[in-house]
Amino acid sequence: MTKKTIGRTDKINFPKLDLFEVDCKIDTGAYTSAIHCSKVVVKDDGLHCTFYSKGHPNFNSKTKVFEEYTFTDVKSSNGFVENRYKIKTEVVFLVKHIRLT
Repeated sequence: MTKKTIGRTDKINFPKLDLFEVDCKIDTGAYTSAIHCSKVVVKDDGLHCTFYSKGHPNFNSKTKVFEEYTFTDVKSSNGFVENRYKIKTEVVFLVKHIRLT
């Protein structure tokens, strides 16, 4: 297997969320990852998440419904603990576009 080198930042895809080429920051010390969700609502059929962020054109304002989700405590670098929703999804790293001239 050939090892790939990634930088502090990169672009990643979330195919099941219909989000592509999203800027990300790599944190090798983290156990989980976070993605901005502008609206979260719990309904009878599951967790409804709308992915929108002003100024980020790759966040498409689509709402996805997750039937399976949990909660987790997340501690920030300043020690503040926040209880957040947790879902599982796929992520694709090392999406490289090469322009041929």
